[in-house]
Amino acid sequence: MKRALARSAGAASVAMLLSCDAPEPVAPRSPAPPSIQQAPASASTSIAPAAVVSAVASVATTPAAGAFLPAAFPKSPPRLDDRVVCDRGTCVATLALSKAPVAPSDAPSVAHLWEHQIAPGATLTVPRDDAFAVIAVVLEGSAHDTPVIEDEPTPDGPLEPLTGVFYRGGGFSLRAEGGAARVLLASVLRRDLGSFKTKGSTWSKRPTGSGDSIVRFDLRTQAFVFGGGKMNAILGLEDRKDRAPDASCSLLGIAAGGAVPEHVHANEWELLAIVSGDGRMSLGEGPNKASRDVKPGNIVHIPKGVLHAFQSTSTEPVIAIQLYTPPGPEQRFKAAR
Repeated sequence: MKRALARSAGAASVAMLLSCDAPEPVAPRSPAPPSIQQAPASASTSIAPAAVVSAVASVATTPAAGAFLPAAFPKSPPRLDDRVVCDRGTCVATLALSKAPVAPSDAPSVAHLWEHQIAPGATLTVPRDDAFAVIAVVLEGSAHDTPVIEDEPTPDGPLEPLTGVFYRGGGFSLRAEGGAARVLLASVLRRDLGSFKTKGSTWSKRPTGSGDSIVRFDLRTQAFVFGGGKMNAILGLEDRKDRAPDASCSLLGIAAGGAVPEHVHANEWELLAIVSGDGRMSLGEGPNKASRDVKPGNIVHIPKGVLHAFQSTSTEPVIAIQLYTPPGPEQRFKAAR
């Protein structure tokens, strides 16, 4: 396995802090969330302990008025700034986090996002680690996920573009099916740990935490449309009373010329992989406030408690795969008024 050296200097130092979301309704400086025109059901499927998981939800065929997702998702997304190549045989992913603080906070990121390119017939093994939950979303091609524990159920079909899977504790493999596959991976510190760790220990029994330990989800379903038709969001993996993952995973879109006012998430980190469109973001406040351009391929880390805003400068939609850890802020996309 070899690491492709394509990370930009800005991504390496400040993690290209961008927010492409709607205002947080609980934040005192945030406007109320805009009205929602469409409220589809969640598209995630948990794996029962003694049963094989069913296929992910079918693709929506009747988009809501004003919806441009998922149709606008690029067929061949740009390469992400942080990417690793598995070019043959079996490769092993690295899950460890960095202790480096993410500006303007003094805290290290609680998650790591990267792209893994898997050659035809090659297999990527995600190790067992009790400190992490791991999310995988196929960007291009297809890949079959298999748990490393023999008595755990095996999925009944490959992951296709914009479908994904959540494994608490890692411990699974991804094999490219019918050609090369490109997969977005996220290693996320488990929400029930209570303290920061760069890595954990190898487990013999999969961590259970809160909610299901293995969940498949779909980012191709109907979009929530809000912000006067300028904003779209598809919730794949989300925080629910009967299932509480360590992170949410959504597909987010901002139409050309759209903007997100300043807001803050008091307790949640926000992470994004930008796959389409350009924009300019601001981060922080007072003398520490900064702004920068953001483009396709950027990977974004936004620390909790940091004020941020975004303005599209693109003639096409800005599209990102968005994670919150812990989950929760994604629920405002469903808050119809």
